[in-house]
Amino acid sequence: MKRILMLFFLTGALSTAFAQEKKKVKPLEDLQLTEQQDKQVKEINRSYMTGMQDIRKDQALSREDRKSKLDALSTERTEKLKSVLDAEQFAKLQHNRTAAAERMKHGHKRGMHKKNGSDALKEIGLSETEGKELMSINKDFKSKAVALRSNSGMTKEQRTEEMKKLNDERLTKIRTTLGEEKYARYDEWKKKEREQIRAMRKHKADKKSIQ
Repeated sequence: MKRILMLFFLTGALSTAFAQEKKKVKPLEDLQLTEQQDKQVKEINRSYMTGMQDIRKDQALSREDRKSKLDALSTERTEKLKSVLDAEQFAKLQHNRTAAAERMKHGHKRGMHKKNGSDALKEIGLSETEGKELMSINKDFKSKAVALRSNSGMTKEQRTEEMKKLNDERLTKIRTTLGEEKYARYDEWKKKEREQIRAMRKHKADKKSIQ
């Protein structure tokens, strides 16, 4: 049963973690910045956010190039902050960032497991057998998807097309296993999960803008 339930908790509810995170001290809050430092830090963060958005919007970049540019941008921001803050303030900032990351990590786990497993299955209306079959279908899809992404003999367009076919095949199997009514509930549940993921990513991006 635990393995079945993990299927539903892979992108579990994060609202509790978000609420807890808002109550914590933000990385810059207790650094006792001077007025000049405060202005400089805000300008650094504004510049960082603009650069980050430009990189993410650039469709010509590969995933690797985008990650490399984002990493370089983050490093540049850190160096700028280091030049504005004194040694004690910068050390405190690094400590606060690490603590915030740990809180988010543990809060995410608490949010994932907070909802009772039986309630999750009940919400979609799946039996244990259906849950096992669904897990098997998704596991098979993941295995094939990993192999497909590793196929260096295919172009990016070919991999994208094959991935679409693979996902269509997965959804057809799920629809056959669950039937139309339960599949509709499953599809609605997945939409909610995707919304939670988008909310989480936006939350993390917003937090970076003030760190």
